[in-house]
Amino acid sequence: MTQQVDTDDEQAVELWNLEWPSGVIAVQFAQFGAQAKTAAEAAAALEAYRPLFALEDGPVELNRGVFDDAESYTNALFIAYWTDTAAYDRWLRQDAVQGFWSQLPVDGGVGYWQEIVLVPTERIDTLYTPDDPVANDQPGVAQHGKMGVCQAHGYWGAARHRIRASKKDDFAPQLASYEPTKQETHGRRISITVPGNVCIARHHEDWRKAEVFGDVYLRNVAGIKEAGVKHLERHPELGCVSAREIKGHDLDGDAINSSNSIACFLSLGHLETWTRADPSHLAIHDAFLEVVAQMKPGETWDVPMWHEVYVIPEGNAEAKYVNCHNRTGFLTLLDRQLATADN
Repeated sequence: MTQQVDTDDEQAVELWNLEWPSGVIAVQFAQFGAQAKTAAEAAAALEAYRPLFALEDGPVELNRGVFDDAESYTNALFIAYWTDTAAYDRWLRQDAVQGFWSQLPVDGGVGYWQEIVLVPTERIDTLYTPDDPVANDQPGVAQHGKMGVCQAHGYWGAARHRIRASKKDDFAPQLASYEPTKQETHGRRISITVPGNVCIARHHEDWRKAEVFGDVYLRNVAGIKEAGVKHLERHPELGCVSAREIKGHDLDGDAINSSNSIACFLSLGHLETWTRADPSHLAIHDAFLEVVAQMKPGETWDVPMWHEVYVIPEGNAEAKYVNCHNRTGFLTLLDRQLATADN
């Protein structure tokens, strides 16, 4: 999950920001997952969500992927966006959506989870290497705005400066550190109260149409980035609640040549410390710079890469789990006073 924007050498790659359409003041960012011991079980279980997204006022953007977690479970997931929060509220109030969660079984070999955040656009940072994500068929919120050339990059801390609300808020963490719970969570239905100012970062790479640098990226960067995400997953002392290295799938579950990393930190500050100081991220950073340094004059980087960073206000996140293991997302915070459980 490299933030490929925060060093002077990276000025060689022109970068872009999303300019929000008029009237879009917040984004509903949601992950809906199914967890099982095999990929086939997880994929089959994920299908239960699909009818919900076809309902009126469903998400304006829907992506799909799969990842293996630290407990050797496969998680298949949908990543959904709403840019009209009133539409999300209408979708949520429908009987089919309201009844879905309560009818899921708390036993058996499958777990279900959902993590949904509401984030004002002034608390969101976006950054892209391609100037036309629509033409490049990129997922995420990029499909719902236009691009403007990024002026604030090339130095550590640029991401914070690009978040408008940082001018009036330091985004101090409500929860500064934690130790993962050891409670048994299989066979339970659990809701977690998410601490204020947690930070979620989604980073995406796509080599489907890369004719020049696709193999270079896969050979020199991809494996190092995957190792960095796994390092985050194994080291909660870094302030990372969850880290997911996600293989891209189309909506029918077929693999495509793209990947996502989605990591949740206790705060933007924890993310910044990891990016600028931890060897696992510096290795990603250096690997990317080495690739950029090999570019010839006039060459264009053709592996679309982008990130979305969300700093979530207190009370603007919900996380629910049914029959999931205790290292799933925010379940790892179960021992904290901020967490509640209902069986």
